[in-house]
Amino acid sequence: CTACPVTALMAVGSKGDAVTQALEALGGNSEKRVQGIKSLEVLAKASQDRSAIIAAGGAKLLVAVLGRPSDQVLPHEKIRVANTLASLAEVPTCRTVVVNARACGPLITLLGGPLETSQEAAAWALRALTPAQGSRSEMVQSGVLDMLVGLLKTSASVGVKTRVSELLTAVLAGDSDQERKPRAIAAARADAVSALVPLLALAESEDVLLQATQSLAYIACDTWTRNRIVEGGAFPALVELLVKSSDPVRAKALGAVAEIVRTDSLDVDGEDEEDEDEEGQAAPPAEVEFPPEIEDLLACGVLPPIVDLLQGGSDEVRRQASYAIFHMAARGDIQAQILAASPCPALVALMREGKDAHTRAWAISTMRLIGTTTEAREAIEKSVPLGAEDREKVIAKIRKLCF
Repeated sequence: CTACPVTALMAVGSKGDAVTQALEALGGNSEKRVQGIKSLEVLAKASQDRSAIIAAGGAKLLVAVLGRPSDQVLPHEKIRVANTLASLAEVPTCRTVVVNARACGPLITLLGGPLETSQEAAAWALRALTPAQGSRSEMVQSGVLDMLVGLLKTSASVGVKTRVSELLTAVLAGDSDQERKPRAIAAARADAVSALVPLLALAESEDVLLQATQSLAYIACDTWTRNRIVEGGAFPALVELLVKSSDPVRAKALGAVAEIVRTDSLDVDGEDEEDEDEEGQAAPPAEVEFPPEIEDLLACGVLPPIVDLLQGGSDEVRRQASYAIFHMAARGDIQAQILAASPCPALVALMREGKDAHTRAWAISTMRLIGTTTEAREAIEKSVPLGAEDREKVIAKIRKLCF
C-alpha cells in the first residue's frame, strides 16, 4: 500500500539511494560513470531528486566531470551532463549552486566544440543559468560573446542557430538598461550585428527571428551601438519584417526599430557619465557620436508600415507601433513626414481604446509632439470620428493633453 508510512519512507529512501549511487558512479570506471550520468540526467527532471542532487554536492561533481579532457570523458557524456545541469537550473536556488560550482567555464568550452549536439546542449544549459546573479557578466568575461558570434556566422544548423541566438538574447537581457549596457557594448564590439542581420532573413525559423530582433533591441542601448546597427544594414531588414512577418515577429521588430531611432538626452548634451565594459574598459569609444540620420532611416520606408500597424495586428503589435512612432516623433524636425503618413486616426483610436496605459500614453505623447502647428492640430481633431457620441469630449481631452 503506497499510503502506508513504512512504504512511503522506503520510497523516499530508495530515491535518495538512487541519487547517491548515481553520484558515486561518477568516480568509477567509464562504464559506471556512463550509467551514473544517464541516471542523473533522468533524476534531475524530478523536483525532489533535483534537490537531493544539489544537497549531496552533485553540482560540483557534475562540473568536474564536464571539465575533464575529451579523451577521458566522451562528448555524449558531456552532453548528458549539460542536460542535467540545465534541469537543475530550473529552480532558482539550485541554479545559484550550479553557477557557484563554476559551471559556466566548462559549458562555454563545450559550446566551442565541433559537435552540433554539444553546442546545442551547452547553449541550452548556459541559457538556463543566465538569470543567476553575476552569471551573465561571468560568461562575457569568459569569452562567450565571441563564441556565439562565431557560431551564428558559421553554423549551417538551424538548431544550433536557434539555441545560440536564444543564449545571446539571454546574455544581453537584464534588470535595467544601465545594467545591460556594458554587455550590449561588448556584443557590438564582438561584431554581433554582422552575425544577427543575416538571421533576419532566416524565414524557416520564427524563433531565430524573434531572438535576433530582441538582441538588436538590447544592443541599441546608446548612440554608438545604434550607429553600429545602422551601419551593419539591420534597419532595412527590420522594416521588411514589419511588412512580411507574423505578429510576434512584427512586435519584436517594432521594438528594435524604436530602440534604434530613439535618442537619449544624455547622448545629445554630452553629460552622460562614462560607462565601463565587462572588462572595466571605458566604453563606448571616446570620439563624439551623433545619432543615426533620421532622413536615412525614413528613406528605408519605415513610416508606412508603422502607421499600418498602429491600427492592425495584435494588442502587442499596436503597443510596440505606438512606442516606435513616439520615438520617431521625439527626434524632431520630421513632423511633416509623420503627418503625411496619416497616423492621426490610429493615434486617436489608441488614445480612446488602447488596451494598456503605455499604449495610450505613447499615442497621446506622439500627438503632442507632432501637433505643433495649426494644420497639424486640425488634422488631429478631424481624426475623431464624426459619429462618435463622445466626440466633443474626446476633442476636449486632446486639446488638454496634446496642445
